[in-house]
Amino acid sequence: MNSIKRYFKTLRTLIKSTPVILLFELNYKLILLAVIAPVLKFLLSTSLEIADIKYLTSHNIWKFLSHPAIWLFIGIIIIGAIFIILVEFSAIVTCLAVYYKKQRIGVAGMLKAGLHTAVK
Repeated sequence: MNSIKRYFKTLRTLIKSTPVILLFELNYKLILLAVIAPVLKFLLSTSLEIADIKYLTSHNIWKFLSHPAIWLFIGIIIIGAIFIILVEFSAIVTCLAVYYKKQRIGVAGMLKAGLHTAVK
């Protein structure tokens, strides 16, 4: 019987926190679009310049990938993606935990908690 009560409390938490999570997701994706797109464009253009390639085709992809400096850029992109995902997951888990305790958190609080947890 106790597990059924806990199940409905968790379901209630999820329903109550859904608007805040959706607002956070929308804002987070817009911020990422505004920041990450120019950064990725810069990294790609710089890596093409270093590999001495004007544009990437199926014929010169192996020349591009065989250049040692390109793997540094690929590593930076992968580490950045992992950090972005960690911030997002941490913010959502924090929101659910706060709502489970019958408290409130806003979008800015979620972002702050996500960044704090990801850096920690």
